Amino acid sequence: MVLVETFQYTLTVRLSSPPARFQTASTHRYEILTDSLKTVESGPLSVPKTVSTTRWSYRSGAVKALVQGYHPIREALAKIARDDNEISKARSEANGVHDRMCKLETGVYAVFWHDILDRVNATSHSLQDPKLDLNTAVAMLKSLKCFVREKRESFHVYEEKGKEMSGTDEYVQTRNRQRNVRLNPLHYGQSDPEEAALSPSEKFRVQNFLPVIDQFLSSLEQRLEAYENTCSLFGFLRKLETLDCNEIEAAAAKLVSEYKVDLDQSLGVELVQFAAFFTHFPEDDKMRERTVSL
Repeated sequence: MVLVETFQYTLTVRLSSPPARFQTASTHRYEILTDSLKTVESGPLSVPKTVSTTRWSYRSGAVKALVQGYHPIREALAKIARDDNEISKARSEANGVHDRMCKLETGVYAVFWHDILDRVNATSHSLQDPKLDLNTAVAMLKSLKCFVREKRESFHVYEEKGKEMSGTDEYVQTRNRQRNVRLNPLHYGQSDPEEAALSPSEKFRVQNFLPVIDQFLSSLEQRLEAYENTCSLFGFLRKLETLDCNEIEAAAAKLVSEYKVDLDQSLGVELVQFAAFFTHFPEDDKMRERTVSL
């Protein structure tokens, strides 16, 4: 499933990859990271792996490892950044990642994407099942869409978790973009009154958090539409016993109209008889499977 890349890519690749690189670049740095992850009360945690940009399971796993080991990873990065025995490039990189993890924005996105990617990965895995019928696939995507949409009302929950993760309750103060004097001389140096009235928390919610969800939903809607279009043609084949003769013939006629070269006009009446034949084996699943294979 190709959905939204914004922020999620930054979170999984830029934050998860550096700890993973420490694993291959230096045994000493890797030991610092793994030792930190072993000291948590809940037991040893997974080490973030290098992110694959093509598989949701890898992205979900990377974010899960990052969130579960957030504090130990921060401590390990801080230790590496202070280590005079480390090369300057490694210390600088560790310090940069540590600073990003200490930002409230990063904490909010971490817990948010942890929830989202977990459900996306589970849904994507189910959609790959060769035995999954189209009607169920559409229902699963609709439920995922509903799940994500409801997250619009969960910002303050993620914000509180983000504060705990990052260790701060303040957002990074962004500089107002300097307006072009030639294009807007009367308003030079003035900010939008509505924007100025927003608190840092509300500003982040309106300008960053909600747009990410909306973009995600837009991408998900495109995928759902593709499944619905296909299901509108073939979905009836998995529920023939619930349809009457007229409904079966109408659905078959629609399918034939799309594939005139491949399907015969008599498909409708054939399916009507098949549906009647099918009812003689209500309990015998093996017979059903054998009949369908014929």
